[in-house]
Amino acid sequence: MSKILPEITEQDKLKYQDWWNGLTDNWKKAINQVGFQKGEIADDLTIDEIHSLWHSPALRFAGPEAMFPNLTFEIGDLEGVKYLKSLKTLVAINSGIKSLKPISNLTNLEALFVLDNQLKTLTGVEKMLNLKQFYFQNNEITSIDSLKKLTKLIDVFAFDNKIKSLKGLTEKHSRNLTNFRILPNNKLPQKEIIKLENKIGIRCLRG
Repeated sequence: MSKILPEITEQDKLKYQDWWNGLTDNWKKAINQVGFQKGEIADDLTIDEIHSLWHSPALRFAGPEAMFPNLTFEIGDLEGVKYLKSLKTLVAINSGIKSLKPISNLTNLEALFVLDNQLKTLTGVEKMLNLKQFYFQNNEITSIDSLKKLTKLIDVFAFDNKIKSLKGLTEKHSRNLTNFRILPNNKLPQKEIIKLENKIGIRCLRG
């Protein structure tokens, strides 16, 4: 059954038009291609199309190098989705993304997939308290301290990064975090793994 959308108000129309006009051509192409299968074009969307996108619970952007791509180019950033607060699942893989800060207000997210990008930090996820699945393997992350308050996490895929410490994970995480795939991370000391497993009770698994 398709989701019943709220009525479109005049205020909505103005908001949608401002949002669309503020997007780069790159993002207009991405949304046309991914959201409406129109190909690599920057054509304007109708108000109804924007309305459906605005209330979408899930979006997937997979660059041309992904296993199952749905884009012919890399989006390069997450600016285009930063106001889509209905999102519960966001996939942006093989997309040349360098920062999660643009989506810091998407606090309804329950699943975030940003593997195979160019991330060096997880800054931006601190308020995503509903997050249960977080996949950020194959980036250049050095710290997971941003996960400190995300105690609903169940699945974390963090292998193939440059993580040096497991600071940020606590006993509060151990209640739910049953699938923590952190290995390999070549810069991660063995003592950090032992501490997490023995003192906090979270298994360090291989990816």
